[in-house]
Amino acid sequence: AIDVVGSNSGSTQYKFADWFGKGQLLLGGATIPYLGGVHWGGYPAWIISTDGVASAGAYVLSAVDLTGAGGEDFRNIIWKCEHLTYQSATLTAKPTMWAFTYDPATHATRQLHTLPTENVVYVGAGKFVYGLGGSSYKSGARDADHKMVIIVTTNFETFTAYDVETALAGVYGGDDFALGGCCYIGNGLVLFGGYGTTDMIVFNSATGAMTRRSTTNPSAPWLTTRPVPMSMGDDSACYWEYDPGATALNDAIAFVYTTDQGVSWTKPTMSFVDQAGAAVTVEYYLGTTTVRKPLVKDGSTITSNGELGAVFHVAGSGHYEFRTKDKGATWVRHGLISATAATTDIGLIFRHVHYGDPKLSLMWG
Repeated sequence: AIDVVGSNSGSTQYKFADWFGKGQLLLGGATIPYLGGVHWGGYPAWIISTDGVASAGAYVLSAVDLTGAGGEDFRNIIWKCEHLTYQSATLTAKPTMWAFTYDPATHATRQLHTLPTENVVYVGAGKFVYGLGGSSYKSGARDADHKMVIIVTTNFETFTAYDVETALAGVYGGDDFALGGCCYIGNGLVLFGGYGTTDMIVFNSATGAMTRRSTTNPSAPWLTTRPVPMSMGDDSACYWEYDPGATALNDAIAFVYTTDQGVSWTKPTMSFVDQAGAAVTVEYYLGTTTVRKPLVKDGSTITSNGELGAVFHVAGSGHYEFRTKDKGATWVRHGLISATAATTDIGLIFRHVHYGDPKLSLMWG
């Protein structure tokens, strides 16, 4: 019985879930090699699954330059996956996940760059889904041979890749690395967001089919974290909007969700309260969402709103998990995660932990 999923770092079940506790630190310096290669900010993409089908533990994606040139001079890249099981400090390499080959006759001195989506999602039965983009031109200008693919793996041992632009019959996003992040929305479907675009892709992991969802830009003064959608349950996902100029931080964020695979989106009016119902002032937030109980549908009818969680900072107290049972309208303060003061860099690392079902997760950033 714990108030925050994964907060009991003394438990072997949650060994890797608690950054603030006494468990194995996933960013432990040179002894724990978790730098993810070519990725925004150098962050890794990794996942923990505990459904009993895929091996439990952390999966680490990293880029390897086969030329050995180092730095940003990537001419021949493979993406590999390594696995760290629970209660182990040893990484076990899995086979190459994808390879891009540099052709100097075509591309002269331009480097080959690749980028994975910010996360990998588990869809059950040992299968993982992620996206990858690549080009030999690193400036952001679209190269003739750029490629964006969505990949389905069987425990990262084997994989099938689907060409995004061929499937959509057109360019997706504003640059060569347009795929941003993805989340599971049930029934084998994965929702992808992208950089340089407000569109999303509904991807069927069983057939490879893709459906493009066009959405409108947020109205001023809102900006959006839409490139990385987060799961809510059946057909359902969410993202956060924010106002960078807001003076009252309690009003600086907005929660946006869909329950129909991205056809339409809703932005509820939010309130923040403690468990007695008294108002709580939120100073800072992490734009990620936990699925404690997934939203459930029977056809088009929502039979349960489920329960979501998010991390907010409360003045003078620290970072708490807040939960909502009404699709983001009322957020109730629960367990303390850290008493660390709110800053621009809180120190939490990205994690996505599954508990017995791909639609149940702990997701922080």
